[in-house]
Amino acid sequence: MRLIQILTMGLLLNACKTSNTASLEEADQSTEAVKTTPIDAPETSRQKYAKPHYGFYFLGPGDQTARAVPGEQNPFFNPSRPTLVYFHGWSPGEMSKDEPRSFNKHKRFPSAPDLDLVKLWTDLGWNVGMMDWTQFADTAFESGTNGIIPTKFSYDTVERRVWGHDDQGELVYYLSDGSRHASPEASVADMFANEYVAFMNGVAKSGPEVRFFGHSLGTQMATTVAYRVFKMGTAAAPINPAILPVRISLTDITSSNCPKAWLPSTTSRNRGVSPECLGKNGPGDWVSERLGDAVNFLQNTSQRVAFDAYRCWGLSSTGVLADQEKPLLDRMAFTEMKPNTGVVDLLAKHAFCMWNYLASVALPPPLVDGSAGASAVHLTDIPPANCAELGVDGADKATRAVSASAATERVRQLMNGAVYFVQTKESVGPSNTSYTVTCKTK
Repeated sequence: MRLIQILTMGLLLNACKTSNTASLEEADQSTEAVKTTPIDAPETSRQKYAKPHYGFYFLGPGDQTARAVPGEQNPFFNPSRPTLVYFHGWSPGEMSKDEPRSFNKHKRFPSAPDLDLVKLWTDLGWNVGMMDWTQFADTAFESGTNGIIPTKFSYDTVERRVWGHDDQGELVYYLSDGSRHASPEASVADMFANEYVAFMNGVAKSGPEVRFFGHSLGTQMATTVAYRVFKMGTAAAPINPAILPVRISLTDITSSNCPKAWLPSTTSRNRGVSPECLGKNGPGDWVSERLGDAVNFLQNTSQRVAFDAYRCWGLSSTGVLADQEKPLLDRMAFTEMKPNTGVVDLLAKHAFCMWNYLASVALPPPLVDGSAGASAVHLTDIPPANCAELGVDGADKATRAVSASAATERVRQLMNGAVYFVQTKESVGPSNTSYTVTCKTK
């Protein structure tokens, strides 16, 4: 509340000053600009999603939220601070839960740290935003089948909404009572690119880093929304460079296998015939091919967007149930995590990536185990060709890898290089954010 009072007082004083030198109409506009968006108190998912609740929100401690409304002061946004924007993933059953969607994961996953991860970031001086698309991503109320798979269990059903309409020609979402509705937007990614620009282009005139963070299917959202935001600017209406993300962090990148008829090929591609795609080798791109196009574009803009990726579970690393994403990961500063959550506890392994990334902002990046024998070279834009050439990072002169606390320039140095990292087995555990890694050559 103290922050709200200070910001509101400053804006009111500025409005009074303006009225002394400007017209009455200009003063009225200044007064209107001080309207503060109300804070939404925590609600259970069932209550929250009983009405349309998708959109761009900023988050406060204790699971409070405030919608990012263009032209209004958001109580959880300060333009002088760096901004993290979070994109969640597939959310089957989320709207039926009788507890709030929380950034303290300890209640749902007892092995997770008992920590308010939003408060951790805001206490360190960050704004934390979230693109809430749960009502599109919860497939519990779907009916019918997708091939032989019941639609409510079909990942492909919700994945398609990231990129375009459902097969009925609508962009479908649900309320927690199970009622079906349609949005006029072309895709969920288009919707959030528009919402992001509408708010941020008016408030972030200049400022520090904007970082997108996506988890699971949210990695597709973070990458695709960033790509569309970069493409939105025109000569007549340019995008303010201060709102363009300079870094995209991704945990457990997940996309389905096989070509998609709803992603018609834009270039001549030939991935050959994959055994898991027998009977599905029709026209269209793989989702990972489209993601690769977006990553390539973003890495080669004048902004030179940095990508760091972390993988915790074997669902995608095997390539059987999901794409291995190797061409994508090879372009990023990549770390293979080894969570000690039990062999079959796949959901906890998956969640580990998200909470470990968010918690790691409070600690130095992980040390590279055995790096004392590596030759220390100065930090440059040239990625190391092998582990022996891994550069130093930070005043402690220790050779370090990447985490949420790593400098964005460090991520740029290590992406597209010949090395990646693997968390050591001696320092695993979802409550342990202080870990070491070994360096591997790709």
